[in-house]
Amino acid sequence: MLSQTEKLLRFRQIRRRNYRASLRLEGFAPSSQTHLDEQAPLLSPQDIESRIAQIKARYVG
Repeated sequence: MLSQTEKLLRFRQIRRRNYRASLRLEGFAPSSQTHLDEQAPLLSPQDIESRIAQIKARYVG
């Protein structure tokens, strides 16, 4: 059984791999050195919910 952090890391790896594959399919040459997701900190579920609430408040009113 994977921990929550391991699941998040695995999800990021898969998402990054799929993103690069889609770029290659569209004819782009993705760089393996520059990817913002690799440098982003891992957020807790509470941090994510808080950020979503901020965005909703900004756009919904």
